[in-house]
Amino acid sequence: MATTKRAIARSLLAPRIAFSNRKAIMQNRVPQIAFRPRNAITPIIAVIMLLMMAVATASAMYYWLNRIQTQQQGAIESFQSGVFENLASNVDIIGTKYIDGNQTLELVVENTGNTKITISNSGTKPTTEWTVLDSDQKPVCAVDWSGTGSNTRCLSGCGTSTILNTGQIRRILLNLTASDCAIQYLANGSTFTFEISWSGKTKSAGSFVK
Repeated sequence: MATTKRAIARSLLAPRIAFSNRKAIMQNRVPQIAFRPRNAITPIIAVIMLLMMAVATASAMYYWLNRIQTQQQGAIESFQSGVFENLASNVDIIGTKYIDGNQTLELVVENTGNTKITISNSGTKPTTEWTVLDSDQKPVCAVDWSGTGSNTRCLSGCGTSTILNTGQIRRILLNLTASDCAIQYLANGSTFTFEISWSGKTKSAGSFVK
């Protein structure tokens, strides 16, 4: 009788024991996932980074604006200097004489401005250039005084570094032969007008009779 009761008790407890053992096995098989906290940027570090970015941006903008301002200021100063120099420059033609025999033109000029004037016979700009018009105001020539090719040759009173100082008077002799300004084929008694550009600083106008 006692044996039968124990057998019945074992049969009733067997499912519970099996279920407990299965639950323990399943719990042991489930992998344990470890959750780690994320490394977030703290508010203080974020503010410092924003300040550094702002300072870098402001520095770049300052450098850029300062560079532009310097370039513009330099260009304006150069332009103003050139304008003032041109306004202060003036050369008067106080005498002309054309000699038909050797096709030369004598000019007497005076620097009545406040700056030095270069009377250049070079073909490299800035140089002295002139334009001659006939009695009908038609262009005869527009050349420099280098004497190369079809240009007028300056025989005296000019050079690569010849300076006409303020208040100075100078005689200039030009040879028109074999240049675009040759006028030997035109009628005697004709009046010619001309305009001289003194190395881009100022201009002078005059006339002569053939």
